[in-house]
Amino acid sequence: MKQQEQRADDGARRRGRFFGLREEDLREAWRGGVRSWMMMGNAALLFFPRVTLLGRELHLLDLGGVIATTAMFGMAIAAAIGHTKRLYNEERFS
Repeated sequence: MKQQEQRADDGARRRGRFFGLREEDLREAWRGGVRSWMMMGNAALLFFPRVTLLGRELHLLDLGGVIATTAMFGMAIAAAIGHTKRLYNEERFS
């Protein structure tokens, strides 16, 4: 009985964690610096909608989309690797 309670408690503590960050950590980061960066980015987009990168002129939103897509792909790969490791360790074939 106590082992089941311990497992349930471990699951509750792990829920909402990604890359070692708890949900509260993410909320605090949003309240802190992330909002400021978002405001500065919106102001930059309003006044400077194009950027020059490696000699090519690009729309700032296109560049941001490429960066965001790359980051999301990286997070998906990292999550898949982490979940695969955990599943392998918890359900080994004997």
